[in-house]
Amino acid sequence: MQHWPTTRNTLLVKLAGEEFESAWREFSKQYEPAIYRFARRRGLQHTDAIEVTQQVMLSVMKSAQRWAEDEPPEHFRGWLKRVASNRLINIVQRDAKHRGVGGSGQHAFGQQSEQTDNHNQLWAAEENRAILRIAAENIRNEFAVDSWRAFERTLLGGESVESVATELKKSAGSIYASRARIMRRLKQESFRLRKQAE
Repeated sequence: MQHWPTTRNTLLVKLAGEEFESAWREFSKQYEPAIYRFARRRGLQHTDAIEVTQQVMLSVMKSAQRWAEDEPPEHFRGWLKRVASNRLINIVQRDAKHRGVGGSGQHAFGQQSEQTDNHNQLWAAEENRAILRIAAENIRNEFAVDSWRAFERTLLGGESVESVATELKKSAGSIYASRARIMRRLKQESFRLRKQAE
């Protein structure tokens, strides 16, 4: 997804059933961009990030075939994170071999630990971004168009409250108040999505 989604078990089950094609389209639309961004943020070049993405999606497809008999992983996002991290590490190690990287085993172990920590941080950041995007989509219609526009422009776009207030013919106080209401709802919806995904 242009998102890093909270995964519905129903979608995972559909990947193993007769609705595979439509479920796979939805799954791919949601996950391919997120996995690609994760790989790019880890420092991979475009072609390597595409390769990681394809390998991860292939792993999901192969695993989904078994989900008809077994259940999908209970903590799917954790499972997917391990798959993506392992594929990424494999490509980094493959490229390091081609470059003839030297060094002690202890140094390599230290680097691998740092990579794992870095993967965890990148994965968590990507997950948070995705949850916020989904939460924003879910609650957007609860607010007036001008309130949402002011929220996006001031909080996300970095424009000053005063300039947006002038342009929208609103007081700065009303923009601050609506922004606070939107943030409160965004936190509530993000929390609900996280609980739903557990």
